[in-house]
Amino acid sequence: MEDYKQQVNDEKQYKPRLFTYPNSGESQTVFDMDDLGEDAFVVLCVRSNPDKGIEEEVLHIWRGPDFEPDSLDVGMFIDQVIESYWGKDGLNGNLEIEKVEQVPGDEDEEFLNYFDLSLI
Repeated sequence: MEDYKQQVNDEKQYKPRLFTYPNSGESQTVFDMDDLGEDAFVVLCVRSNPDKGIEEEVLHIWRGPDFEPDSLDVGMFIDQVIESYWGKDGLNGNLEIEKVEQVPGDEDEEFLNYFDLSLI
């Protein structure tokens, strides 16, 4: 039973999360290519997990070609996402987070591997 509890805790801590503009307080742990809509702005947060071969904290930023921000500044949204996922350490520089801008149609394989590619 303790092993199961540890697995659940690890899952909560290390599971990548997808945040969709402008909802920085809400995220998804299950997502697919449909979440990358033409008018979407999403941020995928991935916590380092050496046991799984993930050595760095990574923030993937993906902006659909038709995305139009509303009243919330995109930079502020990203800061709110960082705080939501990594806490104050992410915002105040105590944690090194690599920011990777993804280009629609030319995304990194590392980024795409988090999505269910069977839906393409």
